[in-house]
Amino acid sequence: MTKRRVALIVAAALALLLLAACGGDGKAPQGAGGATTTPPASGTPGAGELKAVIISSDLAVGTNRFMVGLVQDDVPVTDAQVQFGFLKLSGDQGELRSEARATVVKMMRGVVQEKPDGTRVMVESGEAAAYAADVNFDEPGDWGVSIIPSRGGRTLEPINLALTVQEKSRSVAIGESAPRSRQLTLADVSDLSEIDTGEPPDPEWHRMTIADAVTSGKPVAIAFTTPGFCQSQMCAPMTQELAMLYDKYKDEVIFIHVEPYDLERARSGEGLFPISVMGEWGLQTEPWIFIVDGEGKVAAKFEAFVMMDEIEAALRAALGGEQ
Repeated sequence: MTKRRVALIVAAALALLLLAACGGDGKAPQGAGGATTTPPASGTPGAGELKAVIISSDLAVGTNRFMVGLVQDDVPVTDAQVQFGFLKLSGDQGELRSEARATVVKMMRGVVQEKPDGTRVMVESGEAAAYAADVNFDEPGDWGVSIIPSRGGRTLEPINLALTVQEKSRSVAIGESAPRSRQLTLADVSDLSEIDTGEPPDPEWHRMTIADAVTSGKPVAIAFTTPGFCQSQMCAPMTQELAMLYDKYKDEVIFIHVEPYDLERARSGEGLFPISVMGEWGLQTEPWIFIVDGEGKVAAKFEAFVMMDEIEAALRAALGGEQ
């Protein structure tokens, strides 16, 4: 650790203690139905203040996939390098517990729009990025993260956010048995559009309930995404990343897509009302992708940003291969 980074993290600890004392939690705002709010449109960053927001909505004791987004002048920043320092906060004390260098995950945001004639089109809204790293939180309570960004070879001032780590994950944790949920399938509807807002929708992802899939002895990939009503506009991209693996693994893995909201009420303009399956999985945001192994236990889970290669590594591990 360089002397400069030590100084930055010490300064961050002091700032985080002040933030915690003022009641800040550093969490991203929530939108309708518990979904994360839509990020600003992409473009060329200007000279305004660099800000950060925590994307990960479900942090608990153990290993977590921790992600933040950076924004400048209301524009996502996609060209930074980021170092994290994680501090346990206790009263007026802050202890540095771990450090991690983030990997940038870039994705093109978009939403599927339905035309009056019933056809659908994918409308992209610019590139966004998440800065992600695996972090182990060894106890619950008040924590802080010092985000040290670099751009153009220049280290910038740290951005300090407070966060809360839970004793147990709200969503189904890695290693736990997958809930035996029974979502609507093709057998329950007259038209695929009743249970899928994607473009193109795939009937093969709607032939089996989660309950039947996770007790089949095969690994299962489950996408809780709504390409047509996604608040973060990351659902369609996440679904597409998973879909690129379908042809390669369809004989070994069961693929399932679940729309998080009651689509009839959503299309009527009534609002976004989560279906019961979301509660069974402990999900308060979208999108999510879960990988379940052949024994019916959750092997991996991804929120909001994930690329095909990371999903494939999880699938290969669930199949008994090397990651």
